[in-house]
Amino acid sequence: MGSRLACRLEVDDALAPLPFPPLMLISMVENAIKHGIEPKAGHGQILVGAAREGEMLSVRVEDDGRGLVAGEGGKGIGLANIREQLRTRYGARGSLAIESRPGGGVVATIRVPLETGA
Repeated sequence: MGSRLACRLEVDDALAPLPFPPLMLISMVENAIKHGIEPKAGHGQILVGAAREGEMLSVRVEDDGRGLVAGEGGKGIGLANIREQLRTRYGARGSLAIESRPGGGVVATIRVPLETGA
């Protein structure tokens, strides 16, 4: 994507040692690029953020790309794999939400129980 893509991180340093399945994050960023930024003309931005929400860790990937397309949103193989990984690892305690972003684009958020240690 070269100069077409800008990335930002918004993660509190206190969250850095907390475990999070890296392949889920990679899939979320890949989806943001492939389905959001790549089909959009011009520049795009991806934001990766994490926050503690009570006893949950919330990790989100936002893009300012083309947004959700009717009939496509949230049904791809990558997202199905994330949902399966969440179900296998966390049961009903893990979740994935895909939403339109105000101003255009998509926000994908994974919530998992906080774990201490690796």
